[in-house]
Amino acid sequence: FNATPVFEKVGASAYKEGLFNSEELDHHFHHPHRHFKTIHIAGTNGKGSTLAMISNILSYASYRVGRYISPTLTAYLERIQIDGVYITEEDFASTMETISEAVEDMRSSALRLPTAFELETAAAFLYFYNKKVDFVVLETGLGGESDATNVCDKPLCCVFTSIGMDHMGILGRTLHDITSVKAGIIMSETTVISTLQDADAMDVLRHKCSDTGSSTLIRSTIT
Repeated sequence: FNATPVFEKVGASAYKEGLFNSEELDHHFHHPHRHFKTIHIAGTNGKGSTLAMISNILSYASYRVGRYISPTLTAYLERIQIDGVYITEEDFASTMETISEAVEDMRSSALRLPTAFELETAAAFLYFYNKKVDFVVLETGLGGESDATNVCDKPLCCVFTSIGMDHMGILGRTLHDITSVKAGIIMSETTVISTLQDADAMDVLRHKCSDTGSSTLIRSTIT
């Protein structure tokens, strides 16, 4: 397959502040993520292994489970899976072709063009919707609040792995600031699960739970 014609339409930056592009793509396709339950994972270390464990548990329980992974370990198509099976080249190509129609609409409306990650995220949600999955377990690409995955406005659960000092040039210079960005995935009245964090990070998560009316933070042994 060749996704180059679609990616040539996007900006060079891998990261853009805000969710404008993702929300525009989400609106264009009538909010596909609202047709399945999402479990959203953020953190610095352990996101991939946590995603794998949760996805496997749901699959073994006979649910149809989509996985959205970033970055990948072995192959590009690994980032979009259903029950551990990678999206096919044909399905990826046809989904990206559909996404390209929305990009053309954005171009003609003089809107900002999406990044490659924003396109991939929109394609994943559209693919999962078309394949009628029950759950999608996804990890943030960078941070949380402005990450393309955060277009999911009603997650079933938000999971936080260990939060440390990462991407400081974008997310902030202190653990408090970095955690505040990652805590942006916590939406109103959801369930939040976290590994034990440093005191500053745990305080940020607790306050975000309080502000959004989310359920009591559950301490786990996720690392």
